[in-house]
Amino acid sequence: MAMEYVMSFVLAKNKEVYLRWLARLFVIVAISATFPSQVYADCYRIENPVASRNILYKTSVYVEPTTNGRRNEVGTMAPTGLGTGTASGVVPPSYNLSSTLFQPFGTLLFAGVGSSTEMAPGGFSPYVPEQVLFRCTSDEVAKGLFEFFATDAAAVITACQGFSGQNPDGDQLGVPGAYRTRLPELGLRLTHINSGKVVQNRWASHRLTGLDTDSFGYVLVKVKNFSSLKAEMFRINNRSYLPEVTWASIKSPCKIAANAVYVFKWSGSPGAQADGVFNNGTSYPPAYVGRFNLGNGSDSTNVGSCGSTIVNTPNVIFPSITVTELNNGIVQTQPFSVSFKCQFQGNSIAGSSAFVSGTGVGQIAMGFAIQNANQQSALAQGLGVSGSSTAVTYLLSDGYGTDSAVATNVGTQITWAASGTPLNFALYNPASNTGSNADGWYGVTTNAIGGGVDASGYQYFTQNFNATFKKLPGKTVMNSGKYSASAQFIIRVQ
Repeated sequence: MAMEYVMSFVLAKNKEVYLRWLARLFVIVAISATFPSQVYADCYRIENPVASRNILYKTSVYVEPTTNGRRNEVGTMAPTGLGTGTASGVVPPSYNLSSTLFQPFGTLLFAGVGSSTEMAPGGFSPYVPEQVLFRCTSDEVAKGLFEFFATDAAAVITACQGFSGQNPDGDQLGVPGAYRTRLPELGLRLTHINSGKVVQNRWASHRLTGLDTDSFGYVLVKVKNFSSLKAEMFRINNRSYLPEVTWASIKSPCKIAANAVYVFKWSGSPGAQADGVFNNGTSYPPAYVGRFNLGNGSDSTNVGSCGSTIVNTPNVIFPSITVTELNNGIVQTQPFSVSFKCQFQGNSIAGSSAFVSGTGVGQIAMGFAIQNANQQSALAQGLGVSGSSTAVTYLLSDGYGTDSAVATNVGTQITWAASGTPLNFALYNPASNTGSNADGWYGVTTNAIGGGVDASGYQYFTQNFNATFKKLPGKTVMNSGKYSASAQFIIRVQ
């Protein structure tokens, strides 16, 4: 096309000039005929459904809509930089660091898993599992297709380079693999699920397997082929490593800094990634896949709180009961207690405020949290709580509805011992920091007894509860079987 443009331009001059350019054109054509008309890469990135294939590996059309009955998807936008990632949805919005008594250094404050679908870079629509990121020739599988991962040791935002994966402070503070974050006393350790490797500031790799192939023989590298990341946040004693003014200055601008990045590599791909090589932040595109980051909402607080000290009955065991007895309204009830203390006055609130019992923002709440499977089985039985999308009124057995050995139409209800008022069971979502009574959260001292204060200013309380095993309301028990379930007593800052 460039030659046609030059010819039409020269024609506007005179015949002599035109003939001279035409002669040059013939020479050029003769030489270029000895070379291939287009160079094809071994893998192409799939980013834009209207772009054509090109030798820069950046964009490519993917024209086959299905593979083995599965619908493939493609990205709808090209990247506009390294983006922010959305894996932050798995981390809590805040961590309370008011007392080393409740959260001593080395404490695991949070653990969760961010999937590869939550790591789309900026400029992309959210990832979906069947989305095709790269298309490769079949011979590339034998050579090896790899995901490379590392902490973001050289952040795009220069001021954040020390806080997004450069300094493994935890290595010297008893928590190996925990890296400094933008929040003092919080160290993040990320683990690559598929390989079991802790993510470090040097590149590591894992070979991709189980890749789909389309009808043309191309190998498809999809979002689902990349590993999830396990995130663990620890309290570490690194506040003295930097002046407080430094921590304060990067707290806000570094909210979007990545903590880990993913890159795809094939035999001939560009980029300097190699096992054991320090991640200097260069050569991400076009093999850049995505990132994990803490997100805009993640922060630390310093609010007076409470912590459990004694659980008198960690295991509640119900005596055997017959189907007939249950259908006749007979129940089995076992009491249990939880003791805790709260930051109230004096030395207990040094550097923080006194605790406030309640379910409002910044207040201290308690609740009995259950696993997602138990919640789902209860919702399927119509045991959800009006006004809540997550809480349920009864705790059903593990394996309810799927294990034939588990008793059906029975469950456990928890009530306050003094009043007999039932509590709802919460579904604990660390990324959500508020919840009402309907959601299974209650002021931590609601119906509590005690209230004495020790010399350090901690106030002591005990909560007494009853666990009652019974027939579900409106149901008839049809079969005998086993029952086993658990609920976690949680005290948290709302």
